[in-house]
Amino acid sequence: MKKTSAARAALVLTALLLISGCGSSSSSTSSQSANPTVVSTAPSQNPKLRGTQILVDSKGLVLYAFSKDPENTFHSHCLGRCEATWPPLILSGNAPVASGQALGTQLGAVKRSDGKLQVDYAGHLLYTYVLERKSGEALGNGVASFGGTWQALSASGRPVSG
Repeated sequence: MKKTSAARAALVLTALLLISGCGSSSSSTSSQSANPTVVSTAPSQNPKLRGTQILVDSKGLVLYAFSKDPENTFHSHCLGRCEATWPPLILSGNAPVASGQALGTQLGAVKRSDGKLQVDYAGHLLYTYVLERKSGEALGNGVASFGGTWQALSASGRPVSG
C-alpha cells in the first residue's frame, strides 16, 4: 500500500500528538526534551562514490536503505542479528528533523514490531552500519548481507551506486 506525502505527514503528526500527549501540561518530559533525530547530507568519503552527497545522521554516519524492505511498505526485514550489524535509525524526540540538502517532506517514522519508531526517508526505512566510525565513510554501500543489498541514499531518496 503506497502512502502519499500528505498522508504520511498526517500519520506522523497523529503519531507525534499521541506520543507527546496532546493537551499535556507545559512541563517538559523526557521525550519532549530529547535531542531530535536529524537526517542531513554530507559528501561521501568513499572513493567509489566520488564525493556524492548522501544522507547521514546527526553524527555524520551514513544512512542506508535495505533492498529487502520494499519501498513504501514500511515493514522492516532487518531483525535480530541483522539489527546488530545494521542498527535502525530510531526516532528520538518528537519528530525527525531535516538539515542540509535533506528534505523534511520526505521524512517520516514507522512503528516497528518492537514498538519503537524507525525513521524513513522517501519511503525507505533508514539504518546505519556498525563498522563505520567516520562521517560519510559509506563502507556499507553495495554490501550484500542478510538477504539483501544495502545502499546509501541521496537527498532525493534514491540509492547511490558505486
